[in-house]
Amino acid sequence: MAEVLEHLALVNRFFAQRMADAIEEARAAGLGPESLAREPLLAEVRERMADRGDPREAREAMMPSGAFDAAVAWDDLDLARGAVRAAASSGDGFALGSVKADHRLFGSLSIYQWVELTAAHEVRHADQIREIAATLPPG
Repeated sequence: MAEVLEHLALVNRFFAQRMADAIEEARAAGLGPESLAREPLLAEVRERMADRGDPREAREAMMPSGAFDAAVAWDDLDLARGAVRAAASSGDGFALGSVKADHRLFGSLSIYQWVELTAAHEVRHADQIREIAATLPPG
């Protein structure tokens, strides 16, 4: 379980950096206030994230080291979640629906879609943790 949590922290930090960089670049280019409705994450992306029968190999940089116990991994994940919140909040009031960053599998996503993707990724791995827990002996 600790390795799953470590992976989540690594991915959340990566996603946070992608969002922060895209927002900063857009702000420097004169990004205005939000005026359009939010486009949600595509249903096909949400479905693919939810499909635990569709395993994917994480990139090398997102592979857990296995060096942390569960308590340390939880704490690190909490910090990484804070980075996601901070990145998204850095664009508060701006037209984040028009700010895009590329994802290697899902293409160009708005900041709003990156936030949704982050949540969908966490749900995917929460399901994985439940699967792992179901195989453990009681106690």
